[in-house]
Amino acid sequence: MIFRDDIGNVVDISKRAKEMYKLDSDWANIAYRISKELLPEDIAAIKAVANSLLNKNKK
Repeated sequence: MIFRDDIGNVVDISKRAKEMYKLDSDWANIAYRISKELLPEDIAAIKAVANSLLNKNKK
């Protein structure tokens, strides 16, 4: 499988998952559970909050 980021670049999803787990295994496990257990509208809400925080920290 080929995965692309939000601007179309090919990414190594396995490497990114390993990096995420190495940086914060609790967060990696929570992110996995979110993707498997929550409803799409709940995931959209979490993404909106995360993107807001990320954009705030860019400034």
